[in-house]
Amino acid sequence: MKKAILLSLPLVLICPLLLLMLGMGNANIEAVRAACAPTVNSTMGGSFGIGTLNWRGASHYRTNPHPSERPYAERVPNMVTKIGASAVSIVGFQEFESPQAQAFLNATGGAWDIVAGKRRGRPSTADAIAYQTGAWTVDEVRYVSIRYGSPVIQVPLVRFTSRGDLGSVWVLNTHHPADAVGGTDAMRDAAVRTESQALAQLHESEPNTPLLLTGDMNDRARFRQLFLSLAGGWSTANPNDEQIDWIMGSPAVAFSGTVVDRSTNDGAHSYTDHPFVHTTAQLTGPATSGTQDGAGLGVMPAVEASPGGPVAGEVLVANANIKTRGGFDPGVRALAAPSPDFITLNEVRDVPPSQMRSAAPGYDAYREEAVDDTPGGREQSMNNAIMWRTDTWTLLDGGRVKIVDDDQVVVGDGDRLWDRYAAWGLFQRTDGAVGSVIAVHHMTNGLRALTTAWRCYRPTAWLLDKRPSSTWTEWWSWLR
Repeated sequence: MKKAILLSLPLVLICPLLLLMLGMGNANIEAVRAACAPTVNSTMGGSFGIGTLNWRGASHYRTNPHPSERPYAERVPNMVTKIGASAVSIVGFQEFESPQAQAFLNATGGAWDIVAGKRRGRPSTADAIAYQTGAWTVDEVRYVSIRYGSPVIQVPLVRFTSRGDLGSVWVLNTHHPADAVGGTDAMRDAAVRTESQALAQLHESEPNTPLLLTGDMNDRARFRQLFLSLAGGWSTANPNDEQIDWIMGSPAVAFSGTVVDRSTNDGAHSYTDHPFVHTTAQLTGPATSGTQDGAGLGVMPAVEASPGGPVAGEVLVANANIKTRGGFDPGVRALAAPSPDFITLNEVRDVPPSQMRSAAPGYDAYREEAVDDTPGGREQSMNNAIMWRTDTWTLLDGGRVKIVDDDQVVVGDGDRLWDRYAAWGLFQRTDGAVGSVIAVHHMTNGLRALTTAWRCYRPTAWLLDKRPSSTWTEWWSWLR
């Protein structure tokens, strides 16, 4: 490890600090300043409402009712009213038994439809996704198998396409087993791992399609921590860990205006025994590339992210230049030990993002995927990366900016032509605050290059002809 710097600064100070440190001329300073600016792209995908709701199965009234519980037929109209007032167009339902499903469809008069899961190989609405037929069409239905106590159930994974201009989204709705039905921590953890793997494979095949997860997880912080450690770059809509009903989104999704409506948790007297959690999902689209295939000095694309609130409080950033892949894992583990919000890395072109993530569980990693295939860019364009805590931050957009063109230097084995780059990321914190982070590698020191050239060449015959009175102009002319 060449260096390890741990900074504890408000995020709003990071960009000004970088600008003061660069000292590379106005054109290059403007290139980095552009990376800090939250420019909004007006062609974003838009937003829609999504929710999750456990209905308290109709059969409970006969088998083990709450003290004030009423039959499902009396509760369904109240539930429909709540859902209609929430402005959601997709909702994940749990404990949504067949009589409740039919009553819901009757009450909504064709405005909503349902995609059911499966139990014992047959369609079952117990775990279903409801959607507004005027807003969405169903493209494809898949299933993910998990243990629910003794039986194995198949929860629905559905690809919806907007009838408007939102494009397509995938939604997985699930229900993890409570202890009362034979569930255990190990069984719920296994379900989380199975679902995160299914979503990761889906993201691999459709990297530009937003993914969402809804469900009654029967776990609070335990679920969030495990899922976010497995699903790199995902975020939660839930404002805290007080609920077992969750909504999660892939990196192409940002949440705002989450409501945890606890009025529905009334012991199934008028509604159910769970809160109704719903939110607005902003489809931010995939991260864009700052430079691709040799873009010019200081070229900065439009940023595809919505402005957020200011970043208050302390943000911890760790930085290191780690030159060899062999030393990467212990180096990053040391940097991650104090749990910084961000880790910025230099000279890591031979370290894949997958290794970065595995070396620091709970962190995701970003680096521009395309090499700048120009003479000065091949060695340097992949050198910088940003890592972040997935339980606190979500990547909204990111890219790379060339900040130095034709950095010419002499090293031990000859001349080098190195361009220099800044990797930038725009991140949203769980409280809605948005800020920028930059990982930058400056040009080499000019004086160091001069002394390196002297060590490399030392033409003895020329020196014998020169007296100590030789001027610096003569020396510099010769070295050039």
